[in-house]
Amino acid sequence: MKSRGELESEVCQVVVQFWREQFGRGPARIQANVIGPLVYVYLWDSLSRPEQKLAHALHRPQACELLKRARFELIEQGRPLLAEALKAVLGTDILCLHTDVSTRTGDSVLVFRCRQEPLTADHRPHDVPAAG
Repeated sequence: MKSRGELESEVCQVVVQFWREQFGRGPARIQANVIGPLVYVYLWDSLSRPEQKLAHALHRPQACELLKRARFELIEQGRPLLAEALKAVLGTDILCLHTDVSTRTGDSVLVFRCRQEPLTADHRPHDVPAAG
């Protein structure tokens, strides 16, 4: 059984590979954290050169919206492959994905919700009370 750190490292490898395939380059830096059934992934400097040009077109706000829409579509297009690769690492289905990109910094964030909490060698359950 893998440690939490090993699991998070493997998640980073999967996401970087996905990013390279979908966007033509990986981020400058990446970090993943598994907290209960949630997996948070932060990508620093994740925009390609053309995307950076769009993001810096401050006098054209529609350029930033175009960038975000294009990112969303590319992630959605590759979501089934990403979910399968993450399932192989985490040992559980991915139920949903939330994502955003900062057009100011070029950083991206991904949040995955798993069907169940991934088991690790250093497993410490995170009890999250249900909304009442």
